[in-house]
Amino acid sequence: GHWVNTDSDSDGAIGYSFAILPSGQPIYVKYGKCQPSWSVAAFDAMPTEDGFAATSDYSMKRETLEGLVDEDGSLMVAGCRTYTDGIDQECEEHLDTFTQLPGTFADMQAYLSRTFYNKELSANTPAHPA
Repeated sequence: GHWVNTDSDSDGAIGYSFAILPSGQPIYVKYGKCQPSWSVAAFDAMPTEDGFAATSDYSMKRETLEGLVDEDGSLMVAGCRTYTDGIDQECEEHLDTFTQLPGTFADMQAYLSRTFYNKELSANTPAHPA
């Protein structure tokens, strides 16, 4: 399913999509707030009793995530981000709350564009806000 950050001022993860590959491997796609558009990265996930766990290696950072579905149905994602480019080696901790967005991926793209970039999509506008 698709999940969107409840904080429209977030400058980190603005959304997640979760799926299971035909091989049975769970994956997630993270949408990060960047300018002028969002970033997209896909990683393997490990299912847990209440959600998921993952370690994501980017070119300049490593992020460890633990996500769980709260009693109210929201997805709480706690993370530790460590930059590996030699500038800052300390863990930056963060906690974000996401709500499930019904509909298709196109619905999620429209929501992300409207909520985080103040853009409305039309038939002539590409879904990605670049």
